[in-house]
Amino acid sequence: MNQLSTNYRISRFCNYIILNFSEKCKYLQEIGIQINNKILTITVRTDINHQHIFQAEWKQFLKNTTLGREYLLITNIGYEFQIELVTQKFSEKFIKEQSQYYFKPDKAKGKYIFKYSSFNKNTITALINNTLWFSDPGSFNDPFDCRYTIDADPQDHEIFDFYYNQSKNKNLNLTKEDFISNYQAPLKSKFLNDLEEYHFQNSFQTQGICCFSEIHNNRLMWAHYADNVKGICLVFDTSIEVNDDYFKFSKSKVKYRGGLIRKFYDGSKYFEVTDILYTKNKMWKYEYEIRERMPFEKGNSNRSVHFDPRTLVGIILGPKMPESDKQTIKNLIDQLTKYKIEIIDSYVDISNNTIRLKSNILKIK
Repeated sequence: MNQLSTNYRISRFCNYIILNFSEKCKYLQEIGIQINNKILTITVRTDINHQHIFQAEWKQFLKNTTLGREYLLITNIGYEFQIELVTQKFSEKFIKEQSQYYFKPDKAKGKYIFKYSSFNKNTITALINNTLWFSDPGSFNDPFDCRYTIDADPQDHEIFDFYYNQSKNKNLNLTKEDFISNYQAPLKSKFLNDLEEYHFQNSFQTQGICCFSEIHNNRLMWAHYADNVKGICLVFDTSIEVNDDYFKFSKSKVKYRGGLIRKFYDGSKYFEVTDILYTKNKMWKYEYEIRERMPFEKGNSNRSVHFDPRTLVGIILGPKMPESDKQTIKNLIDQLTKYKIEIIDSYVDISNNTIRLKSNILKIK
């Protein structure tokens, strides 16, 4: 193998490792691979009681005929694999050192999660129908949200196949011969940018995200998402068991990082997006965001999902909410007998620089 094909082959094999074990993430919390001087170090974060599972599944992974052959080929040219099992979270510095990386979102510990919202016709409709709206990631207000970079040593035939398939997707009806006659290979940087945009438009349009927070009294959240403290904050109790007719909360926390996730492209159609969906820049850390996720068919414009009315246990009214809106909410909830909701007034506590609840029957922390 020449140097280019060696690097590509090793990166592709590492990608297989990441994808394989990220799919079995019941026990895995983080996995990263660092390549340094022909040593490939696979670091896995997992509970100490589950570390033996990775060891067993690693052996099983290598029993796959194709992967086992790749493993032997790589080790035969002088590369060595090392496995490190840890229980501590990966540091930002450590993550940057990884050539490939994946994590399973942590779960919020509190039973309540909070959704800040303006008070308008859409909110009233959602309350009447007990629905949550799951947004297309492409509609997020942060243009860097769910974006990433792609790193690879793409083969010439992979670049060609990508653009040829793109021409078919655009219904240009070109034969392969016609396409070849007009094809001019782009720079690698352009191909990777086009590939990133393609996956963003296609892999993410089938994803729906509904955003919540672990905290109910953040001034910036009230200002940005609840109409400058004139809106509301919904309180959901995620400890209530619900049946399959309703959405089940996962309480998956966003991970905050200093830069974009780097993904490796190996020519396959499969593209794992979980780590991208649950990653934001650390400038948003104050949000303590929780993301709930639902799959949708591409082009489906109806992204409303029903929640169990029993899980909505409180509505916090913004400190500056007009009295007429407060009365509208109280009248609405009185009419919707499917709910048992505490209506909670709040106020601005200047001395402590925060927003406080006037009553706390739900024992919200």
